[in-house]
Amino acid sequence: MPLHVITKRRPKILMSSVSNLLETNELLKQHKIRDESVKKYPDIFTLSSKTIASRLQAFDETPQLIPFKTHPRVCRLLYYFTKVKRRLNYLESLEVSGVSLHILSIDKEKFAKYIQLGEIRNKGADVIYFLSDYLKLTRERVRENISVHPHWLQVPAVYLHDVIHYLISTKGISKEQIGSCLPILLYPIARVKEETERVEISGEATKTDTFFLHMVLYYLEKKFHFTGDGIWTTYHQSRHNFLDKEHLGLDGHDENGKAHVDIGSDEDCNSESSDEEEKLEDFDSDDNE
Repeated sequence: MPLHVITKRRPKILMSSVSNLLETNELLKQHKIRDESVKKYPDIFTLSSKTIASRLQAFDETPQLIPFKTHPRVCRLLYYFTKVKRRLNYLESLEVSGVSLHILSIDKEKFAKYIQLGEIRNKGADVIYFLSDYLKLTRERVRENISVHPHWLQVPAVYLHDVIHYLISTKGISKEQIGSCLPILLYPIARVKEETERVEISGEATKTDTFFLHMVLYYLEKKFHFTGDGIWTTYHQSRHNFLDKEHLGLDGHDENGKAHVDIGSDEDCNSESSDEEEKLEDFDSDDNE
C-alpha cells in the first residue's frame, strides 16, 4: 500500500520519526508479520519500535497467541496487546482454555456477557484459518476434513498447534499426511504421543505410510467406541470448572460486589496513543463462526 494512502487513513503516523518507522518495519519483517496484516491495521506504526519489539517478544512467549501470528489481524492484537494479555490472564484464572480472536477483540460489554454465559466455544474460523495457512490447504478442504469430528469446535487452536509441532518436528510426519487426517489434531498431545508410539512399536504401520495417522486415530477412539469422546480425556474439564464459578456476575464481580479480576476497560492500556480509546470492533461476520 502506498505511503500516502496509509498516512491519509492514519495521519498520526506522520508524527513518528523516519527512524522509528524503519525500525518498526524491520521488526515486523524479522518476525514474519505479513504485509496483509500491516495494511489492515497500519496503526501499528504509531507505536515506538521499542514497544513493538517488546510486544513481539511477549507474543512469541504466549502459547495461546502463537497460532494467530500469521493471521491478518495480528497487528491489531499487537496494538492492543496490553488489553489482550489482561483478558488472557483473566480467562486463565477461570481455567478457561478456549481462546479465540473474537473473544480477545470484542468490547467490554460483550466480553462480560461471554463471561456470564460461559460461552467458551472456539470460533471455527480461527481453527480453519490456522490449519489452512499452516498446512497450505484450502479452507474448504480443512472444514470438510476436520468437521467430521463432532467436537471439533471445542478444542483451542493452541492445542492443535502443539500436536502439529510434535508430529512434524518430533516424528517427522509430513504435512500431507496430517492434511489427510486432521481430526487427530483435536486429541490431547499426551494421548497422541502414547498411541503414536503404540503403532510404531506394534509395526502395524510405519511413519511413511499414508494411513499411519489413521491407525493412530483408530486407537485414540477405540475405547470410546468411535464416538469422538476421546478428546475429553484432558480438554474441557476447564469448562466445568468455569461454569461452576456461579458467584461471578456480569461485570466480573462476585456476589458481594468485590471485583474478582480486572477484565480491562474499553480503553486500551497503551499510553502512547489516544486513538486506543476506541472500542474493539467485532470481527467480520464471515469470521464469527
